[in-house]
Amino acid sequence: MIVLVRGEDWVGLYKEGNLLTENHSLSIDEVLTALGIEHDVLWADDEWLNERGWLPNKLTNVVLQ
Repeated sequence: MIVLVRGEDWVGLYKEGNLLTENHSLSIDEVLTALGIEHDVLWADDEWLNERGWLPNKLTNVVLQ
């Protein structure tokens, strides 16, 4: 089981009762890395995304930087 423990401006991520990481906040990247989940981070073209207003359902339709 995955558990987040929050207190004022602190958060800890536990898996099976063991602390994996902690900080003032945790990004999605930090959480995935702490859980050992392989992932890539791609950046959408800012102008394209601002004009569109949302991401498409298919990754192949995303305009990347």
